Order: sequence, then structure tokens, then C-alpha cells
Amino acid sequence: MGRHKKLGLWVCAIFVALSLFGFLGAPPIIRSVAEKQLSGALERTVTIQAIRFNPYTLGLTIRGLMIRDKDDPNIFSAFEEIYINLQATSLFRRAVVIKDVLIRRPHIHLERSKEAVEAGEPMTVVDIWEKVRILPEPVRKGLRYSVGNIQIVDAAIEFVDHPKGVTHEVKELNLAIPFFSNIPYYVDVNVEPSFSAKVNGAPYALKGRAKPFSESGETVFDINVSDLDLPFYFAYVPRDLGFKLESGRLDVQTTVVFAKSKEGKPFVGVSGEISLKEFALRMGKDKEPQKIARVSVSIASAEPVAKVVKLKKVAIESPDFNVRQGQDGAWNFDPILGGEKKAEKQTEKSKSEEVPLSYEVEEIKVSGGKINFEDASRARPFKTVIDPLDLSVSQLTNEKGKKGTYTLSVRTESKEEIQVEGEISIDPLEAAGNLKLSGLQLKKYAPYYADFITCDVTDGRLDLATGYKARLGQAEPAILLSDLSTTLSALRLTDSESKQEFVSIPMAKVEGAEVDLANRLVKVGKVSGEKGAVLVKRLQNGEINLAKLMRSDSPDASKSAEKKPVSSAKSWQVSLKELGLARYGIT
Repeated sequence: MGRHKKLGLWVCAIFVALSLFGFLGAPPIIRSVAEKQLSGALERTVTIQAIRFNPYTLGLTIRGLMIRDKDDPNIFSAFEEIYINLQATSLFRRAVVIKDVLIRRPHIHLERSKEAVEAGEPMTVVDIWEKVRILPEPVRKGLRYSVGNIQIVDAAIEFVDHPKGVTHEVKELNLAIPFFSNIPYYVDVNVEPSFSAKVNGAPYALKGRAKPFSESGETVFDINVSDLDLPFYFAYVPRDLGFKLESGRLDVQTTVVFAKSKEGKPFVGVSGEISLKEFALRMGKDKEPQKIARVSVSIASAEPVAKVVKLKKVAIESPDFNVRQGQDGAWNFDPILGGEKKAEKQTEKSKSEEVPLSYEVEEIKVSGGKINFEDASRARPFKTVIDPLDLSVSQLTNEKGKKGTYTLSVRTESKEEIQVEGEISIDPLEAAGNLKLSGLQLKKYAPYYADFITCDVTDGRLDLATGYKARLGQAEPAILLSDLSTTLSALRLTDSESKQEFVSIPMAKVEGAEVDLANRLVKVGKVSGEKGAVLVKRLQNGEINLAKLMRSDSPDASKSAEKKPVSSAKSWQVSLKELGLARYGIT
């Protein structure tokens, strides 16, 4: 037998063996392993009627997939057919590349019982999401994929809400998505985006439109939603999020574009308007809800695959917030923000992302804001009301080196006013501009300085104007105040024990000052004042009263000393060019 003939026979034998194993041997093995692994992972009985596999096209067909609920074997979720066409390029790209996904006649059954609601337990199959969510970070985040031609045909969802005595039904649900990808790879698309369903008997339909003669294969999908009642759907969120959504209606008028670039990369673009109105949520045990009259977001373009977002305008009208810190130091917003630990994790996550999010916002406007602030963590609780708060930001972006501008104006119930304007950049995190403060009531803020002084501030108002530069994105923030001027009016200090007034200053001014916090440097051009009265006396222990104004035993001072040794702390350097005091009385 010739050499070439033997080689041909070997090739034929391998081909036959591969065919027999792929078409006949592999399906039973895949079925057995899949049933066992899925049942263990989902903690439910999973059965599969049949599996077919084509080793040449890498097409996998699953028929009769059934997931029985762990509490009631008669309640189940079922899929008549699932077809997945895997691409061989997955091996070379080290990613999951799927050309086609077809899910035919899935049926999902959800139930919410009164007992489960009271116990805070999730609805039937909803806890499957929790199992996926707690997967290791490398598994969830490191997965690279490109999935095309996604179709769900004739789906049905049944949700039985026992506490409310209603059953919600979604029937004849059909969904088509051209592709979904987080890598620059484009599969051949042969479906147009569309959605149709009957929700509780009412028909809904959305269909994409292909642009004729478009080389990019561009398909446009319009999404229009009006007055969507968010609390109605939010009630079915399975987990306790630490707050209750009391009201909110959503409007969406957006356009989603599916296409491919000249290089063959996938492109998904979103543009349009999203608005939220009459929004109110209640945090934990708060008496009053957090409210926003309206939030409008105008999207110029958003590209989820490329992680690029450009917004024309973000407008927030009449936000009314209640910000409260408890005696234990916890904030009422912690359930949403997650505290410091979540922030640290988020920072680590953002640093490790392969492609960071790039954003640009042409305009941000907050108008008519109100903040009720309460701090119960102090020995003496502090309260204030900011009303109104107005903020305007232009050209905000995280593009390196680019700066935007902003203005902020604030007024309190004590008629204090703060105005800030200047430039801001995100990368690096810097800000520079001018700050003006008018009518600050010194006595009002005693809870924040009372632990540091031995006297009582019974009166006093502060006006301040300064230029500023701040660089915050580093271990030691660099803050520089320039051309600083202050006016102190009607300052009165009394002894905490005897209640005797020992300082009375009708007016004092500081002009031409500079403060460098990083280098602990203060330069003062001029200090002036007149008609002040200061009582100087020797205490019973022989010390002068003015020398004992600052406490050395305050809790905050002790904490600072523990954190930073005195030997390593840089001393403050203070210089004064001119001092002008007239008609002062010292007794």
C-alpha cells in the first residue's frame, strides 16, 4: 500500500471518528455533565431532553431544558430549544465568539409569597442572579465575548404576586438583537433589532429599521417610553436596598444604532433624551423623603462597546435632600453609597479596567436645590438648611489635561451666602478660581470648634473673599489661597465658666493674605481694626487668660497627635507685613 494511500486512509479514519464522536458520542456526555453541573450551581433540578452537536459548524442545540423550582417541583422554567453557534475564532482571540443564539419558547415562572416578602427572601428563580453576582471577580470581569444574531422567540413570563393578589403575564415575547460585544470583533449580522410582546393583554412592539445602501449595515432602533411608573416595578426588586422608592415617572426617547466600522469592529450608539420626574425615595428610617422634581439627560452619543459617553446636558430641577449623620457617625446615604469600603473597591475596579470610561458633558445645571443638613455626631448637634443651591458646569470631561468651568451659589437659612466660580479638571483632579463668603455666623458653627477652645463665641460674622488653587488627586492635597481678604464683624467672646465677656471687636480686617496648606505657610499683608476691647487678666493658677484660649485636651487634638508624631509635623510659618489697630482698649 502506497504512502499517500495510507495517509488518505488515516485522514478518512480520523474524519469518521470525529464525526461519530461529535454527532453521537459527545451529546450524551455534554447532557450528563450539563445536568449535573447546572443542578449543583442553581440548587435546582435541571433536566435536558436532548442535545445535538455539530463538530464542523460548532453548532450546539439543546432541547427541552427544564429548571424545576427547589420549593415546588411542579413550578418550573422551561426552554423548548436553545441553539448556540460557537466560532472557531474563539481559540485565537481568547474570547467567546458566538455567531448565532436562538432561544425558542422559553417559559419563566416567578412567584412572590407574603411569607417570603416578610422574611426578605427572593422570588423563586430570582436568586439565580445572586449566584452569578457572587462569582469571583476574574470570572465575571475577565470574560471577553462577542455574541451576534441574538433571538428570543415566543417567550412567556408569568409572575404571581400573592400579597397583591394579581398575576402579571408577558406572552408572545419576541426579541432580536444584532450583537452584544465587549471586544472589537464583528460577526456577520442577519437580524434587525426588534421587540414585541403582550403585557397583561396589551400589545407592545418596537422594530428597528435598516438604512438602505449602508456599507456599515447600520440598523436604527427607536425606544419611546412615556410615564413609566417606577415604584410599581421597583416593588418587585428581590433584595432590600436600604431605601423605598415612593414616586418617579420615567420618559425615554432614544435611538439605538447597531453597525460596524470600516475596520469591521462592532458599533453600538445611543442618543436621545431620558427624563425622570416626580422622583422621591425614602432612606431607611428618615422621616422625609429625598425628592427631585425633574432630571433630564440629553445624550449626544453613547458607545457602550467603546466606553465613550458624550452628553449635551444634564439638568436637575429642585432637588430636595435630607443629609443626616447619626451619633454613630453613619450617614443616611450609606445604604446607597456603600460607605468607604465600596468606594475603595470601586476605585480598585476602575484602575484595573482594560478600557476606562471616557466621558464629556457639555452642560450640567442644578437649579433650586435644597439641602436639610443634620449632624448628630457632635457633642452639640448641628443643623442648617441650604436653600437655594444653584450649580452650573460647562465642558466637564475626564480627558487628560482638559478643563471645564463651573459656578456655585449657596444660601442658608441664616442668610449666609457662598459663591464659587472657576475652572476644574478631572485628570489631573484640579480646581482654580475665586470664592466669596458673606455673613457667616460664627456662633452657629460652634459644634465644630467648641472642642478646641476654652471660651464661647456669642456673636460674630465673617466675610471672606479669596482666589484658590487646589490639586486633590494625590496623597497630600495641595491647596493655595491667594489675595485673601476677610472682614470680622461684631466678634464677642465670653468665658465658658464665668460668662464674662473678655473680647469685643466691632470690626477687624485681613488684607492681601496668602495661605499654602501643603507647605504650612501663611503670609498676611495687613491686619487692621478699631474700637476693640480686650480684657486681660491673670488666672488663679498664674496663667494669662488669653494664653489659654486653645484646648490641649480636645478629643480631636488627641487623635491628630496619635496619627502624626510631633517630630514629623512641619511647623507653620506666619509672617505679617503691617498691623494697624486704633482705639483698642486693653484692661
